[in-house]
Amino acid sequence: MLGCLETAEAASSPLNVAVTFSVLGDLVNQVAGRNANVTVLTPIGAEVHEWELPPSNFAALESADVVGYQLEQWMPG
Repeated sequence: MLGCLETAEAASSPLNVAVTFSVLGDLVNQVAGRNANVTVLTPIGAEVHEWELPPSNFAALESADVVGYQLEQWMPG
């Protein structure tokens, strides 16, 4: 998806991407590189299925252009 950006603005402006855990964050960083600002919502070592979002996570989700998740129970289906 990140490789499909066609406008000059999109090419010069990184996407804000919020992901739920570090593996997804690493994947996005490897694929998008400097074309994305990645925010990982769950701290390393935390159990993603038991994580309760603090206000900063809600702010990251609100400002994200793209959200990546893998069926965490606190994400809408």
